[in-house]
Amino acid sequence: MRCSTGQDLKRSFFVCISLKKGLLHPSALLNSLMSDDLALKAIEEAVGPAPWYWKTFKSITGNSGNKFAWRLADYGKGRQYVFLENEQGDLKFAAHTHTRAVPWSPGLLAAWFPVLSETPPQVVCEMRIVCFDPDKLPTITGPKQSSGRTYYSAGRAPIAEFSIAVGLAPGANPVNIPREFHSEEEVLIVASPGLNATTAIYAVYPKRGKVIVFPQLWFKGFDEGYQWISRVTRHPSTRRFVGDGVRIGKFELTDEGCHLARWIVW
Repeated sequence: MRCSTGQDLKRSFFVCISLKKGLLHPSALLNSLMSDDLALKAIEEAVGPAPWYWKTFKSITGNSGNKFAWRLADYGKGRQYVFLENEQGDLKFAAHTHTRAVPWSPGLLAAWFPVLSETPPQVVCEMRIVCFDPDKLPTITGPKQSSGRTYYSAGRAPIAEFSIAVGLAPGANPVNIPREFHSEEEVLIVASPGLNATTAIYAVYPKRGKVIVFPQLWFKGFDEGYQWISRVTRHPSTRRFVGDGVRIGKFELTDEGCHLARWIVW
């Protein structure tokens, strides 16, 4: 159960007026409320970027049966990292700022993050997806220290990885995806603006070696760097994209996935 907000009260007022005037059938109201609850639940369960959404990182069970859980560590001065640790408390992996991490079948860990270009102006040039076997990760003492940008800390290289260039043409694009990723049917990745590129949703289909780009044509007029889309998922019944972001509300997109259908909650 969630507490009522100003948005809830405003919606309730218009619903009451619509019912009274016969503009809204009670069954339509019930379907709408059920749809909203399904959408909100799906959004809350979707993974978001570290460190802000660290509680959306799901625990992992390795192929050996070993269990791994996430915790937030504060190193002061705004430096927060999300650590993966085993049942003995040994640190195995650290997700740095803007990295997402999820369990990947069978018994693996996947993480993805925006990669900045190495030359000025530094903009997001690609989204990189990496995969690890948590059972084989050595213990680390803490986050990797580097003068450059680091996206995660691990004691060994990924067992597989691939990248998606930011700025791909809208629609379907071929991408070479290693077999370690083929167990998942669809992965949804949000890419922030890069050079000559707009915010977009990348629907990745590992088995088919394909990514479909959905440019977010509605996401204009926002305070760039202050407001941004942080996570998206599918509505369980309509299969439309739903999501939320930093300093923006929870939204639902139109069927073609590029325009805003409505704000569920602001």
